[in-house]
Amino acid sequence: MHSEELLYVRNPSNNTFTARVGLSYKLFTSYQSNELVDSAAVVLRDENPKQVEKYIQGKLDIKIPRGKFILKLSTTDLNKNRLEHNFLEVDKIDQMSDQNFLVRDAETKRVLYTAFVSIGQKLVIEYNKKSIDQLQGSYYDRIFQMPPPPFASYNQQSFDYTSDSSFVYTIGETFEVPRSGFYHFSPSTQRKAGLSLFQFTELFPYLKTIEDLLYPMRFIMSRKDFEFLYKAGNQRASVETFWTEASGNRTKARSLIEQYYSRVENANYHFSSHLEGWKTDRGMIYLIFGQPNIIYRTGGSETWIYGVKSNQLSLNFVFVKLINPFTDNHFVLNRSPIYKNPWYRAVDEWRAGRAYNL
Repeated sequence: MHSEELLYVRNPSNNTFTARVGLSYKLFTSYQSNELVDSAAVVLRDENPKQVEKYIQGKLDIKIPRGKFILKLSTTDLNKNRLEHNFLEVDKIDQMSDQNFLVRDAETKRVLYTAFVSIGQKLVIEYNKKSIDQLQGSYYDRIFQMPPPPFASYNQQSFDYTSDSSFVYTIGETFEVPRSGFYHFSPSTQRKAGLSLFQFTELFPYLKTIEDLLYPMRFIMSRKDFEFLYKAGNQRASVETFWTEASGNRTKARSLIEQYYSRVENANYHFSSHLEGWKTDRGMIYLIFGQPNIIYRTGGSETWIYGVKSNQLSLNFVFVKLINPFTDNHFVLNRSPIYKNPWYRAVDEWRAGRAYNL
C-alpha cells in the first residue's frame, strides 16, 4: 500500500498520526462456489508522525493445498470506513506459472506487483524451485493493432512465438531492462510457461507523450479524421483543438480530457496483457462505455452488464479468457451485430463533448 491512499488520524495524547487497515482473506474453490477452504483476518497499524509519503509492504503466509482456487482479499481503511475487494486466481498446480516468481527492484528492494517495467530499471528475479539457478530468457519486439469495434467480426492476428533474441538469466543476479518490448523467463525450453515482463511506454500505465494521448482517440474518430490528426504538423495542438471544439470551450474540454484519459490509464492498469490495456477488448469497452454496473466472473469468462440484471434493455458484453503463455489476463470479446447502434451512439456522445456513461 502507499501511505497517500490511507487516512492517518492524529492521536492528541502523543501527537502521532496513525492509519488502521483491516485485512482479511477468504479462499474458495471457484468463483461460483461458496465452499470456504480457509480464511483469516488481521488489523494493521502504521504510525507516520511526520506524514511522509511511503510504501507499506509486508507479507502474510497462507498455506494452500494443491489445486486451483479463488482468493478474495478485502481491505478496509478503518479510519475512512472504506472497503475494497480484490480477487486472485491461485494456481498451486503448475510450478512454472508466473505465480512461482517474485520480482524486486534491485535498488529499492520493493516487490513489483505488476508486470510493467521501465527502460533501465534494474530487477532481481526469484524462483521458488531452488534446484534451478538459471532461466531461459526470450525477448519479443511486437506491435499489435487495436481491436475493431464490438460489432465487427475479424480474424485475430496469430502470434509468432519465434523470439527476436534470447539470453540466459542467472537467478538472483541483476537484470537491467534494455529497451521496449516484452521479456519472457522460463525454467524450461520445452514449455512456454513462465514469467513475462512488459515495457510499453516510458511511464506506463500512465500517459506522458503526445502519442499516448493520440492513439486512443482512434476509437472515437473516423479513419480520415484520425489520419489528418496524425499527420498534423503540431499534433499536440491538434489534439487540444479536437477536444476544445467537441466540448465548446476550454473548461469543458479539460474535464472531458480528464475523464477520457483517466479511463485509458485505468484500462492500462487493469486490462493489460501482452498488449496495452486500452488496446484490449475489455479496455475498448471500458473506454467507450465506462464502468459496468455488474461484473460476473467465472474461471474462463467475464460478463459485463450495463444496466439491471436480467433486464432485456441492459447491454451485456461477454469476454472469454484465452490461454496465453505470456499472461493470465487475456480476454476476447464475443462480438455481435447487436452492438452496432449502442457503439455509434456512445461514440457520437464523446464527439459531441459529453463523457459517455451507459
